[in-house]
Amino acid sequence: MKCLPMKTGNSELNKIIELLLGSKLIGFEIPKNQSLSCTWSLRLFFENCSDVLCCSSDVASAGNGDWQEYGFLKLDITDESSLGSRDKFNFREITPIAFTKVSKLVNNEDDVVAECGLLMTTEEEKQVVISTAPAPGAVTVKAEFYDGEYDPEILFEDLQQTKLNGQPLY
Repeated sequence: MKCLPMKTGNSELNKIIELLLGSKLIGFEIPKNQSLSCTWSLRLFFENCSDVLCCSSDVASAGNGDWQEYGFLKLDITDESSLGSRDKFNFREITPIAFTKVSKLVNNEDDVVAECGLLMTTEEEKQVVISTAPAPGAVTVKAEFYDGEYDPEILFEDLQQTKLNGQPLY
């Protein structure tokens, strides 16, 4: 069985969980001419915080000589001041969202386990889903603040919801 874990760059997964559960999401930024249906760079901004959660994906094969590739999520926290020029991005402010639960979404098929999504839930059971898109490197978002198409690599109902990093399923 090949495992393709969520990559967290220079950030510890626990720090990402703390950011998501301890701060309100107030906006996002994506490159101009892209949408939340398919974007190669999603940046999430939080209230009273200079930390930005950067989301994208990557792909890998099962390593058995097959051409089939599987997407996995990439998350990293960076300071807003280190984002550089933002003139090629569109920022959208949203009504602040406080999450009370966060879990990962896993694609388990063909002897491959790929951690390909993140599910964030509010106290009112409203959800924000970030998952891999069919285009390599891209993510797609399903949320109340976005009325466009949710276009995941793997259908949401075919994914398993699991706990993050030994944490209880929040």
